[in-house]
Amino acid sequence: MYKKIGVLCFVIAFSLFLVGNSKALDLNISGNGAGSNNTLNIQGNQSTKVTQKNSGSIDNNVNAGANTGGNEVSGGNGGTVKTGDASTNVNINNNFNNNTATVPCCPSKTRRRRWR
Repeated sequence: MYKKIGVLCFVIAFSLFLVGNSKALDLNISGNGAGSNNTLNIQGNQSTKVTQKNSGSIDNNVNAGANTGGNEVSGGNGGTVKTGDASTNVNINNNFNNNTATVPCCPSKTRRRRWR
């Protein structure tokens, strides 16, 4: 069980490194004179696919009990028995099969500009 959880964590962590990135692009129009007409077309595509799956099974069987000692009074004299308190505490926390992914938001639409 722990081996499967460990492998799942590794796969999720490794897949986050595979998400593509984009680099900045500098564009410069030079050597143009008065009255020139310049067009610069910029197109870009970006695709990101994130797939996450997991499965798990938890079976918590808890049997908790407390006993103060099984003291008895006999002899018919109405004796008194003092015993200590008995208590039990059980805490169960099942926290697994959590997926998170941070994906940068959408690129801007393709722009077409004309400089004059």
